[in-house]
Amino acid sequence: MKLNEVIFKRRKELQLTQEQVALALNVSAPAVSKWERGSSLPDITLLPGLARLLKIDLNTLFNFEEELSTIELGNFIEKLFYTLKDEGLPTGLTLVQEKIKEFPHDEKLILVATQQLEAEAIMQGDKERNKDIFKEISLLFGLLENSDNQNIRFSAQLAKVRNLIRFGDYNSANQVLAQTENIHLDKTPTEIQLLRAEGNEQAALTKIEGEIMRTASNLLSYLFSKFEIAIEKALSEEMKYYGDLIIQTVENYHLSEIFVRLVDLMMAALEKNADQFFKLLEKLVDQDDWIWKPHQYHLYENLTENEVNLAQMFYSQDFEKLFEPVDLTFLKGNPQFQVLKEKWQNKMQENISREI
Repeated sequence: MKLNEVIFKRRKELQLTQEQVALALNVSAPAVSKWERGSSLPDITLLPGLARLLKIDLNTLFNFEEELSTIELGNFIEKLFYTLKDEGLPTGLTLVQEKIKEFPHDEKLILVATQQLEAEAIMQGDKERNKDIFKEISLLFGLLENSDNQNIRFSAQLAKVRNLIRFGDYNSANQVLAQTENIHLDKTPTEIQLLRAEGNEQAALTKIEGEIMRTASNLLSYLFSKFEIAIEKALSEEMKYYGDLIIQTVENYHLSEIFVRLVDLMMAALEKNADQFFKLLEKLVDQDDWIWKPHQYHLYENLTENEVNLAQMFYSQDFEKLFEPVDLTFLKGNPQFQVLKEKWQNKMQENISREI
């Protein structure tokens, strides 16, 4: 809520007229009207008296301590998503900066919105073109470096490291990383032991299953990194080895089969097998259920709240980046490539805003 909105809202709540406010502060009624419309601001010398008249403190008057509700934050992040998609990164950055001016102490807003900006900038791929954008993103993360919230502070510190790496300043990245506190010392086994000792078996099982899923997801991510490195180095045996490991991990830990299909697609592209690539891609695009529900499997049966919209994970404005570092040039002359590419984008758009 902006200053003008606070003045208007409190005046109405106290059933004061603009004339009464003007008389109390020795200004004109049109001046008060301008404050409430946001076309001018009260003189700084009037602020303490205005706050007393409205029966609020200066922090409340300037909205320094207010935070967005969970629903308001969700609505803003959704607005940001479509702004980035339809109007571009600079407009999205401006939107976030203006919102932070309204809520300068809402650390969750700053963190989540800035992470979305960073993700979009990374997804576009051209770090030189977006160099100034990344600089502004770093400044926003910098607002959180001294947060009292350990998790938020940690996220901001790692974001700083990512940006230093992005532009090749590895010495500074190492220095910052060395100074970054490690908040992930794992106390989970002790927590599980305590829950079991207390007889809270349900909570223990839920925590155990959550850790299995988190660990499996991390393992899958690392294997994909190894798979991509093998592709970059053109190591055919390594590609197959890590591709097979990814498939086994998905099967063993009941992760989404979409990851298997992605590996198969990448292997078909590496073999320049256009027919197989299009066949697999069409099958993937035609999949109806993009909500992964791990609790359907016995391994995760207690994780009833953990559902994932996979479209949000794979959504990209640049279809080809999904398959990096695989070169899809050999497919571009085929009209079926453009048809399936557009079909994929439409499928992602259709599923991206689905409620779980």
